[in-house]
Amino acid sequence: MISQKPENLLISERFRQYHAVAVAAGLAAARTTFIFHRQDVGYRILSPGAIGGTMLFLYGVQAIGNFHIAIPMVGRIGAAQPSEILGDFALAFGSVALWQRRKRWKELRDGKRSHTRSLGISLLEFLPMRKDLIYRFVDPAVTVVAGLCIHKLGFAGLGYWVVLSGLGLHIVEQFRWGRQLEADLDTLDSQIESEVAAETAAHFEGESTGRSLRDTAGIPTGADDGLQAVIARRKKSAEVRP
Repeated sequence: MISQKPENLLISERFRQYHAVAVAAGLAAARTTFIFHRQDVGYRILSPGAIGGTMLFLYGVQAIGNFHIAIPMVGRIGAAQPSEILGDFALAFGSVALWQRRKRWKELRDGKRSHTRSLGISLLEFLPMRKDLIYRFVDPAVTVVAGLCIHKLGFAGLGYWVVLSGLGLHIVEQFRWGRQLEADLDTLDSQIESEVAAETAAHFEGESTGRSLRDTAGIPTGADDGLQAVIARRKKSAEVRP
């Protein structure tokens, strides 16, 4: 077994930590927009702590963006035209999110089948393309375009935030897709391993020589053919024993 060097393990661990932070930040940003364009967002995705924390963050960004000060003989420094649009958006987000959370709770109590960590069902599922592409690319792209349009209309702060939300949605959906792909591949590998193990047991019952890895989907079937034959015979005798 090849062991990794300590510095490589440290780099790998740091990468996982940075990746986890990026996914968490992406979810926090994405939550503020997909709440408006996706249906049946999961109950636990709409936790009050996450909703309240995001609202406070948006209010803080608005306060920083609206900061201005007048200095004698220097003039006004800071925002020329203070805007409340980001705060209004935060209030709209919080209201819709809490309403949806209450609705999800009622549905759960009524026995409706719903995953509590779902990021919702896209309104664009009608498009004639693979569903994972819609969630990973189309939904985020539409959100980014919407943000650019909002910026063009003169609401720069809100436009930037919606663009950031679209990018965050892509990061989160890509992460979830990759994790599901790994789970599916693990399931497929376990099925193949079970099939090959059964075939190997049947193969060695006749004292035959070993098989090529080409015949076993690339899975090693044992270190020694004789030992594998003994294992196969013992399994067979255990099965017929009363």
